Amino acid sequence: MNQRFILNEREEIIDKLNPGGDPIPYEGDFEDDKRLRELVFQARLRELMGRLFGPSKFYFYRKICLAFEMVIHASHLNTLDPALAIQNRFDGTLKRKKRGLSDFTSLSLFIDDVERLLRDLYGDVEGEAIERGRYSLWSILKSFVGVVLGDSVECNVRDGFCMEYDIAIEYDEASGFIEPPEGYPHYPIDDELMENVCSLADRVSEVLKNPSAFSEYTVEFAKYFAGRFKKVDEVDDDTKSTDTPAVIAGAAAN
Repeated sequence: MNQRFILNEREEIIDKLNPGGDPIPYEGDFEDDKRLRELVFQARLRELMGRLFGPSKFYFYRKICLAFEMVIHASHLNTLDPALAIQNRFDGTLKRKKRGLSDFTSLSLFIDDVERLLRDLYGDVEGEAIERGRYSLWSILKSFVGVVLGDSVECNVRDGFCMEYDIAIEYDEASGFIEPPEGYPHYPIDDELMENVCSLADRVSEVLKNPSAFSEYTVEFAKYFAGRFKKVDEVDDDTKSTDTPAVIAGAAAN
């Protein structure tokens, strides 16, 4: 009764907690619930990677998938009893409060979904295991996008993701939504920062004009950004002033 993953007559893995999901092909001898869970994690992680980078780019992100799987093993999440996720079922809602614009960027939204995957498969429990797993995966992702992609033909992907996150972090710290790292100065909102935000607004406009050309997460970020920020030329003349910054900003978080 506590076995979550089973094989159907077509040798496909079925998740009894999510029976409406697509079966996952499986080859080999029947293995225990932990091994089947590992294969489900791999398949669902690839789906999320496809949403971030595009489904046709599996050759491009398979190494980061392997790195993520190594983190799961290093964290010992894979050793937890699968029954834990049945007893502590995840309802899909993360308890972490979003504090600023950076929490809605493409990379942040992707990591949120990865955390949902971890809590779904390994149990929605308090403790450091999943938190450490999330932090490690986030660090790997940022390093991969910011450094590894630099020498690849996908540098336009890197530049877009990094632009979103870097400008959002700078804006959040200047606005007081998050504290800068210890030892770093607290910069005010100035013309240079608002020019950067305006550049980000231009990127958002490109995304919304042609959403099919961008990551699903980028489209989600663009919609959020567009609902919180307006460029000066889109604001009524009555609301303008001589000291109006390059971008009129609304609330940066819910």
